[in-house]
Amino acid sequence: MPPLHPAAHDFLGLPGFLWAWFLFLAALGLFTVIVVQRIAILRHGQPDPRWGDWRLRWRGLFVFGLLQQRQPRYFWAGLIHYLIFSGFLVLGLRSLDLIVQSLGGGYELPVLQGFFGDFYAGLKDFFELLVLGACIWAMLRRGLLRPERYRREGQPGHQAEAYLVLGLIAVLMITDILFEGGRAWTTPSAWLPATALGYG
Repeated sequence: MPPLHPAAHDFLGLPGFLWAWFLFLAALGLFTVIVVQRIAILRHGQPDPRWGDWRLRWRGLFVFGLLQQRQPRYFWAGLIHYLIFSGFLVLGLRSLDLIVQSLGGGYELPVLQGFFGDFYAGLKDFFELLVLGACIWAMLRRGLLRPERYRREGQPGHQAEAYLVLGLIAVLMITDILFEGGRAWTTPSAWLPATALGYG
């Protein structure tokens, strides 16, 4: 276990990895409750067979889910969305790695060792800066330009929710940048732009 990893230290008398397991199980339980509630609502609706025309369904998943084809309707908003969405596609593996590190006492995924690990570290670093910049851009755009379509007629809209979501995403990027920067003090690695910010 790396000596400076949070999972290797005690917090309020308990090892860090036990706190991680507690948070993980609590989040999993909350997620399960929400899913069960949503399924209960769906079960009150009319049956909708989901196994017909599977080619069309897979095409829709690829075109609208992965390629986000509906987003270019508004250029700048669509571009910001693309940047954040593509970042989360790339950073999904990083999220899984951090969960494994916290639950396993600081041990990284084996797939992130060696050449692929070095390549992914650079890619992750680049996309963290990209997503952070996109979040700041989106918040400034909402706060300064205030596009009319973001507000419902006669209502303030969902500005607070949007700022909360963008802020949480930005915090995720910043905390990982600081985490990597802290690790760079003890583990020499190739120069990475986001990690260099956290290191400095």
